[in-house]
Amino acid sequence: MNELDGHEEYGSRKGSTDDHGFLLEARGLSKTFGERTVLSSLDFTVAPGTVHALVGQNGSGKSTFIKILSGYYTPDPGGRLKVKGQEIPLPVSHKEITRAGISFVHQDLGLVPALSVVENVMVRRFHPNRIGYISWRAEKARTASCLERVGIRVDPEMLVQDLDPVEQALVAIARGLDGLPKSGGVLILDEPTAYLPRDGVDRLFDAVDQVRNIGFGIVLVSHRLEEVRRMADDITVLRDSRVVLESSAGNLSDDDLVTAIVGRALLARKPAPVLAKGATLGRVSGLYGPQVIDCSFEVREGEVVGLAGLIGMGQNEVVHLLFGAARAMHGTLQVGDSQISLSEMTPRKAMARGISFLPGDRRSQSAVAVGTVSENLSLPILGKIARWGFLRPRVVQKHVLALVEEYDVRPAEPNLPFGLLSGGNQQKALVGKWMQLTPRLLMFEEPTAGVDVGGKSEILRRIRSSVQSTSAAAIIASSDFAEFAEVCDRVLVFRDGRIVGELNSAEISEDSIAELALRPVELVQSA
Repeated sequence: MNELDGHEEYGSRKGSTDDHGFLLEARGLSKTFGERTVLSSLDFTVAPGTVHALVGQNGSGKSTFIKILSGYYTPDPGGRLKVKGQEIPLPVSHKEITRAGISFVHQDLGLVPALSVVENVMVRRFHPNRIGYISWRAEKARTASCLERVGIRVDPEMLVQDLDPVEQALVAIARGLDGLPKSGGVLILDEPTAYLPRDGVDRLFDAVDQVRNIGFGIVLVSHRLEEVRRMADDITVLRDSRVVLESSAGNLSDDDLVTAIVGRALLARKPAPVLAKGATLGRVSGLYGPQVIDCSFEVREGEVVGLAGLIGMGQNEVVHLLFGAARAMHGTLQVGDSQISLSEMTPRKAMARGISFLPGDRRSQSAVAVGTVSENLSLPILGKIARWGFLRPRVVQKHVLALVEEYDVRPAEPNLPFGLLSGGNQQKALVGKWMQLTPRLLMFEEPTAGVDVGGKSEILRRIRSSVQSTSAAAIIASSDFAEFAEVCDRVLVFRDGRIVGELNSAEISEDSIAELALRPVELVQSA
């Protein structure tokens, strides 16, 4: 298949706003930093009533394009941008792009948890009367109307922090739609499901369908290829800053799409090999927490154990409790010959026992976004690289550069602010941050969230090879059931805070995990 197969079909899409029928038309957009090209001559179009997916590995140029559209980056000379047939001067003014009908919902939703829904939706768009007073009754009614457009009904006076993750995402979309025309705008969704539970994705995409059906164009940036296949009318693939594939979604097979993204065919996913069990390395006994009830299990040397379940069933809380990032009410953890009460566990004590933990929330728990890559990756080893209490910048720089190259973090620039890396490159860097300690027990929460298909396989491979080569053990808490079959020796399935089933390597599949996670406990126990 030609890499640009399907390009000519765009002129026949639904609706019409200019001579070509495009709501958004970008031509020849490029961006360089010094001698490094991060986006090269991108052409990209969106027609009314369609979803155009933009996919590619981390560092392929997707985020650069979105930042050009939002006005964060100034593109190189020579590019052009039109919205509904109107030429938009470059660099983009955020006010002008919003007025033209473009709105953004980023992976970091940008909501203020301590404020109400109405305050979040109407921020910077309140309608004071002639004497400067705000009619809260009118603002709440307007907010309710915005929420109804995306199929959500919540009290506008509720605090955002009291909403579930799906409702928060829908509030962000509703805010993005407010101020745009009732039809004919473009909504850009940047990894909208990265932090959503599996059962919340359907609700989000029902809302996206409503927006598409009223004539909006939608740009969907996502690493979850099953969601791209489900939602997209058109797909553009970026690789190494260039468009390598542009096609109608119906013309592409899954293999076509994956091969375009990674530049080669991936090996078929295969179960983790069944290994001879090593000695018991860690034993959890009688663990209780806010969401966990009487949890006991053990992990062996060279073993990867998965903790699976629907959102809020307790599996994610377990790894926080074991590391001391959350306070357990009761229970013990034994690692080797050392045993500690988990009600007394702290991250410092955990690290002293050879335990590492990478939380799932990169934005607030895993990294310091305003710090550099070097500062983030050197945090766990400052005591080892300091001499007489003083840091040696050259030693730090050399060590971090070797680490980012080993884990293929792009760009490999230790002094770059960590927050400027793409989500997947942040995750690869953070995996390297903890792997450098060669811990005895590695724990991960959602280790591949927001990571492209190639990077996901690489992270799982590194986890697997690390425990095998060092006789360590790993625990992975995740909502991505598909990855468990690739990396785990066993999976413990949680429901209502309890372990309700255990699957060995040969039994692990998405269906088998889902069945245990969804079936009533009494049916699981009687099976």
